[in-house]
Amino acid sequence: MPRIPQSNAARTRTCGSRAAATTVAVCLAMTVARTEPRRRATATALARRLAAGLGTPPPAACVVPLVVGEPDAALRAAAALADAGVLVPAIRPPSVPPGTARLRFATTAAHTPADVDAVVAAVASQRVAARG
Repeated sequence: MPRIPQSNAARTRTCGSRAAATTVAVCLAMTVARTEPRRRATATALARRLAAGLGTPPPAACVVPLVVGEPDAALRAAAALADAGVLVPAIRPPSVPPGTARLRFATTAAHTPADVDAVVAAVASQRVAARG
């Protein structure tokens, strides 16, 4: 890990040349992406497995959207899935066009096929249906 210089503090401001924590995190993530392509391949394969289980088109990356239609339906579905132990955000207008509110699932290399299967089962048990 590179040495990060200390900040100088004043009463009303904090100044310094140290890199922001998010910048350091992004640099480390890019290093992992370059040096460990297996992780990206694993996450993408899991996203495709999830998409197949949800009946949605295969994604190009690790994000799997499930369009449910109206914002209230997306919020209800996200809340029901949270109660079932699945954390998935509801994406609503203006981030997406009206009538296309969705749940946005994301996979990582830390997930397992069993995790993905559990999410698919939770979606089915909550009767969350794609609208498209």
